[in-house]
Amino acid sequence: MKKTTVYYFAKGHLGQHEDWWHLIENDDGAYQIEHEWDHISTGSSHKSEGSETFSLEEGLKRAPHKAVEKIKELLGIFG
Repeated sequence: MKKTTVYYFAKGHLGQHEDWWHLIENDDGAYQIEHEWDHISTGSSHKSEGSETFSLEEGLKRAPHKAVEKIKELLGIFG
């Protein structure tokens, strides 16, 4: 399995809401997209973290535009 980070975004005045999007190439040649997050509320110290994996098709629908552009570039998908 090969995992390539295609997008990282941090927001919040301390950058405490972080999101990563990864393109995963499985050993069988199939692709998936993973969204990983780590969000902390500074007022309550509530933490939300985790990840979810999507099929390539579903991931391209859910990922931010910049992540989709990078994935399409890496896979040679045009249009």
